[in-house]
Amino acid sequence: MLTKIKTIADTDDAAVINSPNTKLAALKGSTSQLFVETVLYNTTLVPVSDYDEGVDMVIRDEVHALVADYPICIISVVRYPDKGLMSVNTPLTYEPLGIALPANDPHLINWMDNYLNSLMGSGALEELKKRWFKDSSWLNKLP
Repeated sequence: MLTKIKTIADTDDAAVINSPNTKLAALKGSTSQLFVETVLYNTTLVPVSDYDEGVDMVIRDEVHALVADYPICIISVVRYPDKGLMSVNTPLTYEPLGIALPANDPHLINWMDNYLNSLMGSGALEELKKRWFKDSSWLNKLP
């Protein structure tokens, strides 16, 4: 969750946010929208067509927060360092990523399993995480 409000950023309890006075943006049709509708049902949901629109609404204080995937929140904080943006300390949900592979291709499935295990075992996955989420220098190259 991306916000400019410290009390929201410091909470890991959805009940603190679940108030009729809380206005939340979420990407239309996303799992974030579903989360707001089912768990934060007392809040006012503002569906947005893309993340840039939601981030802009937080910056302009039109909504209290944007409910989005962790990488979007962190990138937004880094991308707009002078806008007072914060991400929640503890994500409110956990959604594992998946890779869809054809069931009838055991060689591809085996290759993917081996590749992912190698990335994790070698520490390369942790290095990629540091590169994209800890070091923000690559953001300067964005248009």
